[in-house]
Amino acid sequence: GFAGPRRQLTGDRAIAHARKYITPGIPPLLRSFFEVNVALFEGRRENALAAGDETLKMWQLRDPCATYYLARTLAALEHPKAIPMLRRSVEGGFHCYSFFTRDPALDALRTDAAFRDILRTAETAYHDAADAFVAAGGERILGPVQRD
Repeated sequence: GFAGPRRQLTGDRAIAHARKYITPGIPPLLRSFFEVNVALFEGRRENALAAGDETLKMWQLRDPCATYYLARTLAALEHPKAIPMLRRSVEGGFHCYSFFTRDPALDALRTDAAFRDILRTAETAYHDAADAFVAAGGERILGPVQRD
């Protein structure tokens, strides 16, 4: 599964890692998501875009974190639905501001005004949550909040 130590996956290792999850009986949405990523890793942009369109047709998940991961893949492809999916992720409650600021998959979007608006929304929501955590005494139990 996905549990275990995190290792940087690059090149052939990333492709092999993603491919091993495309197995008989895998739910169609999950299969499509892995196919998008394999095609992206292999540099088959047209195939990745087509698989991305298929994934979007099936996407009914309300999970904002999963939506972020789809959006970042779409962003890496420069797919036109990347921005709407990022917005959906943030509006759904995914406010991991540091992900948005550091994720290289989002680099192609950084000059886009809509992306910067989404980034500001995520930043505000993150700081609001951090302030609430501190006000409730959370730092005494779990340690200090990272403010970046």
